[in-house]
Amino acid sequence: METRNPPSGFDDSVVIVDSSGQVLEVNDHFRIWPGHAAVPGASADFWSSEAAAPLVQRRFLLANVATAGGVTRLVERVSGRWARISIHRIEPENRESPLAVVYRDIDSVVSAEEELKRLRLKILTIQEDERRAISQNLHDELGQGMTALLFTVRALDDVAPASPELSRAVRDATAQVELLTRRMRQIFYRIRPPSLRDASLPEAMADYCATTAQSSGLKILFDAEDAIPAMDGAKATALYRLLQEGLNNAIKHASAQSVWVTLGTDADSVYIAVEDDGRGFDKESSSAGIGIAGLRERFSMLEGDSHVDTRPGGGTRLSGSVPVNVMTERSAT
Repeated sequence: METRNPPSGFDDSVVIVDSSGQVLEVNDHFRIWPGHAAVPGASADFWSSEAAAPLVQRRFLLANVATAGGVTRLVERVSGRWARISIHRIEPENRESPLAVVYRDIDSVVSAEEELKRLRLKILTIQEDERRAISQNLHDELGQGMTALLFTVRALDDVAPASPELSRAVRDATAQVELLTRRMRQIFYRIRPPSLRDASLPEAMADYCATTAQSSGLKILFDAEDAIPAMDGAKATALYRLLQEGLNNAIKHASAQSVWVTLGTDADSVYIAVEDDGRGFDKESSSAGIGIAGLRERFSMLEGDSHVDTRPGGGTRLSGSVPVNVMTERSAT
C-alpha cells in the first residue's frame, strides 16, 4: 500500500507510523523538534525518539487507535517542551491504515497560562493582605470605640436609678450597642478571618461555625478529621472562604434550618463540603452568584476545584478541594 507523505509547510510535527510504532514517514518540522533529530525517516523505530516517554502507554494508545479508530489526544512534555499530541488513522475507515501522530507545540501557550495564573495568585495574595490590614484597623479603632461606648451607656444606668423610663432607655441602648458589636465582629470575620493567623484551619472553622450559629439561629454541624495537614495561607484561605460562602447562602438565600460542614482529606488533597437543607435552586435556569464564581476562579488558580450540587427543594451542596501532599505533611508534624 502506498503511504501518503505528511503535509508540509506548517508548524505541526507529524510522524506516520504503523500500529507497532515503526516510522513510515516524517515531515521536516518533526526533524527539527528538540529531541527528534535522531529519527532518520522510514524504517526507524518511533520509540527511539521518545526515550523519556512512557512506552507502555504509547504502545497502548497506538494499538487502541489502530483497532478502534477515532482520535486520541493528550498533552505532555516532549523533550522539555509542552505539546498537544493527537493520534488518528490516516484513512479513518481502514483498520490497516497507518497512523498519524501529530505534535503541536503549545509551550508558549502553557507558559503564558502559568504566568497569568501566577499573577492572579499574586493579586489574590495582595487582596488578602489588604483585607487583613483593613480588618485589623477596623478592629483596633472601631472595636475600642464600641467598647468605650458600651461602658459609657452602662454607666448611665447607675446615675439614674430613680427613673424607670430612663433606665429602660439605657438598657435598650446597651442591647443595641452589644448587637452592633456582634455584627461588627462578623464583618471583621468576613473581611479577613483573624483566627487563621492564630489557630489551625479546623479550629478557625469550628469557631466561625459556632459564631454564625449563635448569631443566625442556624443549626450548624461541623465535622473535621483529626489530622488535617498544614498548608500555605492561600489554600487555607480558599477553604475558609468556601465555608463563609456556603453559610452565607444558607442564611440569606436558601431559608435553611440546618447545615452540615465536613473538612477532610483524601490521598493528595484537603476538601470541604457545606451542605444545607434549604430550598435549593435550578442550576439550568439560575446563574451562579458572584461569590460562587469567585470561588471557582480562586480554587482553579490553586490547581484545585469547586462544585455546586443543587436542585429545587433538595438543598445545596457547595464543595471544594485543594492539592496538598497529605502524607508528607502528616509525617512532618
